[in-house]
Amino acid sequence: MSSHQLAGSAEEFEYPWSHILPGGGAPTIANLAYRTALFTFAYTTLHFLSEAVWFAFLRNRQEVYARMDRANRVALSEKICSTVNALITAVCGFYITFISQDFGTPETVLGYTAPRNLVLTEFFVSAFLGYMIYDLGTMIVQGKNHWTFWAHHIIGFYHSAALMYYRTLCIFALVYSHTELTALPNNLIWYFQYLSKEKAVPPTSDPIDDQTTELPPSEAESKSTRKKRLALPPPNLWLLWARFVGMIVFRFWVSPFVFYYTATLTPGGVSGIFSFMFGKNSTVPFSFAIMTMVDVTGLSLINIAWTWASYKSWQSAKRKALKDSKPQKKE
Repeated sequence: MSSHQLAGSAEEFEYPWSHILPGGGAPTIANLAYRTALFTFAYTTLHFLSEAVWFAFLRNRQEVYARMDRANRVALSEKICSTVNALITAVCGFYITFISQDFGTPETVLGYTAPRNLVLTEFFVSAFLGYMIYDLGTMIVQGKNHWTFWAHHIIGFYHSAALMYYRTLCIFALVYSHTELTALPNNLIWYFQYLSKEKAVPPTSDPIDDQTTELPPSEAESKSTRKKRLALPPPNLWLLWARFVGMIVFRFWVSPFVFYYTATLTPGGVSGIFSFMFGKNSTVPFSFAIMTMVDVTGLSLINIAWTWASYKSWQSAKRKALKDSKPQKKE
């Protein structure tokens, strides 16, 4: 069986959106690009609509814009798109993997999704890939993001695109879908800080005008004034705790689980998995097999790093809150 086919013959069912896609919607590069472009456009449109809504909602709270540089003004709308993507990806991926159990037998564990869930899979993987492209664009505009976020997005982009084309080893991508839910507490932490009325400082110029963040500090405002203007209230301790718990519940265990789960169902265990991917009679393209192993390893390391970082952030804020709550000694 070709790796481009599902269980049985590819002619046994109709591909999603076959009425508007040439070739009946078969996995060609042109069709995948078309689907992805639709969702990239959808998320970009949602971003600009959110931007207009935020501008109207916050027009009487100029101190909010005053504490934002250009990167964070982009994030104001980007986090709406991030939340939508997290919900779509998590719900669809969790349903296919854990409720519908498309990979629950030795015959299907390393294949593509079941025909009954084909439309759902094509929809949400295309949507996720479209979001990755949109979000990489916002990251370029922002100009400042931790390297692990770049790694996460690049892995998501390449693996999703290759998955839709090669249609195999689907579990190694879909099992991570619900990890996107950790974006929700992260976004709430950001909104809590930037939309809070605490520590509001009057802007030094028009808060909607980006010129104050584009000019050098000596020409726009002093470093001390800028630092004060961009000061944020402390993050909510309970939200930091919720983010750490979310990392444990949704992320930390996924990589060990997927190896255990696939090894349990695959004849031959771990050696059977590698035989399926790299064996003499394997139908999995070698480049995609390598990419899958690299991506799973990378996501495993990222999940560990983000879980540890969220724990340190929570503990640091907790120590600071305890210190601030102690009465100050009078000299």
